[in-house]
Amino acid sequence: APVWLTATSVGLHLAGGAFWFAALAPLGATAKVSAAPEAARVMDQFSSRAVWLVGLLLVSGLVVSWIQVGSPANLLTTDYGQWLLVKLGLVTVVLAMAFWNKSRLTPALARSGPAAGAKMARSIRIESGVMLLVVAAAASLTIPTPPRALGEQAAAITSADTLPAGDGFRETWTNAGYS
Repeated sequence: APVWLTATSVGLHLAGGAFWFAALAPLGATAKVSAAPEAARVMDQFSSRAVWLVGLLLVSGLVVSWIQVGSPANLLTTDYGQWLLVKLGLVTVVLAMAFWNKSRLTPALARSGPAAGAKMARSIRIESGVMLLVVAAAASLTIPTPPRALGEQAAAITSADTLPAGDGFRETWTNAGYS
């Protein structure tokens, strides 16, 4: 809760990440086959739009993380938090590579520097590989229970302790000789 905020944030995070990841292959191909000044123009256009995309990804990811983790201490003390830190580390690498591409390799393309297109294409391939690791790290977050759910489970157990004394609930089902 609130579901509207969580669902919106997750949707925006997935759409933004998918757009960025999907753009890498065409950008790499452009760097490889286009004339350097034209490739630099395309990289500039993408990076000027990507600033908004990165902001959207960071804000939506922060919202979802805060809802799931609850407090900074849970980043270090829970399995979910530790896996989230791995993902954040990989995201930092991707952001550093994007900054390198924007600040160093795109200007080299614009100057038609030697092998600038090949260097940009190689950097984008590496960025794609790290982005795949980010997706894998995100998928791994479905394995541990997030601290939010751990808190809900603890609350349910506490409220179950208030049931009247007795046998509690009991049901036996029998099917094909198994009970």
